[in-house]
Amino acid sequence: MRQNASLFHLFLVLAYSVLALASWETHASDEEQWLGKILYDAAAAKKYAYENNRPLLVEAGYSTCPHCVTLRKIMDSASFLKFATTHRLVVLTFEASASAKRVRNAHRSICGETSDGYPYLFLFRVLPDADLTSASLLTTEVSMCKVTFKTSENPYTGRYYGNGSSFFGVSIGSESSWSVSNLIKQVSACFPNDKWETLDSEGGDDPDDPDDPDDPDDPDDPDDPEPVPTDDWDATVFVDDMASAKKYAYENNRPLLVEVGYDTCSHCNAFKTQILNSTTFRDFAAQYKIVLARFSTSAAAKRVRNAWRTKAGISSDSYPYLFMFKVLDTANLSSNDLTSATEVDVCKLKNPVGTASEYGSFEYSAAKYPSGGSIFGVSISAQSNWKPSECISVVKKLFPNNYWSTIVPPTSGPTGYEDAVDLGRI
Repeated sequence: MRQNASLFHLFLVLAYSVLALASWETHASDEEQWLGKILYDAAAAKKYAYENNRPLLVEAGYSTCPHCVTLRKIMDSASFLKFATTHRLVVLTFEASASAKRVRNAHRSICGETSDGYPYLFLFRVLPDADLTSASLLTTEVSMCKVTFKTSENPYTGRYYGNGSSFFGVSIGSESSWSVSNLIKQVSACFPNDKWETLDSEGGDDPDDPDDPDDPDDPDDPDDPEPVPTDDWDATVFVDDMASAKKYAYENNRPLLVEVGYDTCSHCNAFKTQILNSTTFRDFAAQYKIVLARFSTSAAAKRVRNAWRTKAGISSDSYPYLFMFKVLDTANLSSNDLTSATEVDVCKLKNPVGTASEYGSFEYSAAKYPSGGSIFGVSISAQSNWKPSECISVVKKLFPNNYWSTIVPPTSGPTGYEDAVDLGRI
């Protein structure tokens, strides 16, 4: 009897060992998919980074960019990959310029960069609500870390990897001086941050604010056809960089929606936090291909407000304001100017709704955004309860207008040959 019990105990030990070995092999197999190599699959990279609670290091460049190739050779070196393996970094880059451009444009203003060049280098954390089956690296999916030590530099972990930039005191320098040792120092300089205390720590709970409460379905405009959601629209908010915002809107022939306010205005910050930066509103902007922008300084906001308030019938002096512009053919796309009638225009509504008030005449696509009250026939809650769905209803009321017959973007841009006569093959 005792012998049988010993055999049973031995069987349990062996079974546990087999299971433990299988579990270890599965974990090892998973890590073999991403440790010590550069990934080109953004969805897989996000998944590995999120499930293992590790940083995602992204080179936003592309394979035919010579500067990107230089940095990529350094990242693909045995020395750097050993560093990435030791510290369990997930490393991602791109083949296509379009993918790199989307990531650059989504994050560069946050880290204080303006260059249109490549490559950019970002250290991201994957957000809790990220879609791990999607290749998107927009701000709803990933976020740069914010260093927690005192620094005179922008505290977010992203930089244009070009002359004149530095990662928290570690200079990037000229391309001829780029090296593995410097890159390792630059990545190491991104710690401690708001996600990881050290390069090797597992990271704490996500410090982000709680999710926005679910908004009720928008009952307005039920007849609007819904466009197919798009993954390639940059729904980042351009901050002060109106030249890039104008260029993006003009090249795609889409509306430029601007929150005219500033950082030290509590009402403007409430609009930014509760509406403009919410996932609900960003998804709406991406779906309908609307370019988003805002100001950080009162002087810039005041110039734009004063340039258009008379035309829009706005008498209120308080912020924020909401303006939807058409970027004109005569615009200077390298200028931040939104005050000149040769640069942009507010749209004239074809079916204006609402009784004129200090908030506006509601005949044009501009109004003071109220704390309580109504604009364009849409009731707006008190500031403490501003909802993305209310602002979405307002934006929908701005169509049709003298520039766009519908809010729904065309499925493809004009080719220039729409009216051509087919003369056959010559």
